[in-house]
Amino acid sequence: MIRGYFSTVHRAPMVDALVTFPEYDGKSFSVSFVVDSGAHNVVLAPLDARRLEGLLGISVYALPPLPGGISGIGGNAPAWSITGQVRLNGTVFPTTLLVMQPPPPVRTLIPSLMGREILQHLAVLVDHGNDLVVLYE
Repeated sequence: MIRGYFSTVHRAPMVDALVTFPEYDGKSFSVSFVVDSGAHNVVLAPLDARRLEGLLGISVYALPPLPGGISGIGGNAPAWSITGQVRLNGTVFPTTLLVMQPPPPVRTLIPSLMGREILQHLAVLVDHGNDLVVLYE
């Protein structure tokens, strides 16, 4: 069982995961993801894209671009891709993460998303009344 939580601002269901990049000496960092069954992919939001650049010592713009970018509630946006792994408790999910454009110096509060690419392997319980977010392996 993977225990999540609700964000304090919008009460979005969240889960923390370790994201690892085997092609970059296994470097990793923790990411707080919105559990989003409407998103197909795992998406690193702008602030996490900035953290990725610092961790790996690369520019997001040097990664392979995603043709057509990504689209969602906020419209279309350019995106890039990187191979990685998402670890939830002891389970590792190999994935291609989509990386949004890093933010300008002003902070952007768009959260990273955990989509169906990983959620399809889990049972998801989001219970606002009991303040529970649980992903079952």
